[in-house]
Amino acid sequence: MKGIVDVVLKGVGNADAGDANKAEDGKTERTAAGDGEAGKLFATANAGDTADKAKKVAADAAKAVGAVTGADILQAIVKNGASAAADAAKAKAKDGTIAGAIALRAMAKGGKFANVSAADNEGIVTSAVKGAALSAVTKALDTLTVAIRKTMDLGLKEVKDAMKINNAINANDTIVTSDKKTSEAKSE
Repeated sequence: MKGIVDVVLKGVGNADAGDANKAEDGKTERTAAGDGEAGKLFATANAGDTADKAKKVAADAAKAVGAVTGADILQAIVKNGASAAADAAKAKAKDGTIAGAIALRAMAKGGKFANVSAADNEGIVTSAVKGAALSAVTKALDTLTVAIRKTMDLGLKEVKDAMKINNAINANDTIVTSDKKTSEAKSE
């Protein structure tokens, strides 16, 4: 995937985009997967011992995904790879790092996020986390699709330009044609 991202994005996007502030107040920096932080989604236990704390985790995840572009998410996936979840749970994790980890976990076979240990009877936390994950994956894939199309368009333009040059061939020149059985030279 790194090769594809390098070719089609050509340095666009920043894995460390955004800031390291919690959604709760927008000023306090994230600690190492503390209460109310998106890093808790990658915890082995739970995202919070109460539904209120888990809602803050989901809000922080949504803030991180909303603060970055699809290119930022792709660059974070490529940069962090297998360590994405661990990097997202570290102190001062940037929005780009968290969004990349969310997208990667959401796309992984069997990828799961920590949930609230208390009952989420209303499904608010689960729904919010799914929404953030869907948004992260959609941003990344949309950006990748557009970038691939642009790269293909540039390649097709080069082919078209080469064909224009070849159309200037003199009618008396020898042209090589190929058919199913043999290649032969024809004089026109």
